[in-house]
Amino acid sequence: MVLGVIEDYPFVEGSETVPPDAILVGYSDGLVEPENVYGEEFGIQRLRDSALRLNAGSPSAIAQGMMQAADEWAGTAEQADDMTVIVARLR
Repeated sequence: MVLGVIEDYPFVEGSETVPPDAILVGYSDGLVEPENVYGEEFGIQRLRDSALRLNAGSPSAIAQGMMQAADEWAGTAEQADDMTVIVARLR
């Protein structure tokens, strides 16, 4: 759901406790939907694995690495959808 589009949209508020230096990743569907030659999507698990593998890097390096991993999975220079990712290191 796009935030702010529908007035009075019901939502559940919550909170999470995270360890120091945890990363927060926000992404668009274009980052998890690239398909390889067999029609398999990159998917959330591969995106998560990429973020964990790149965790020691800067937020910028993590974001770039995740987009590169999705591109390599697809194996084509042509991008079917936009790829948006925001990475923040929590302090």
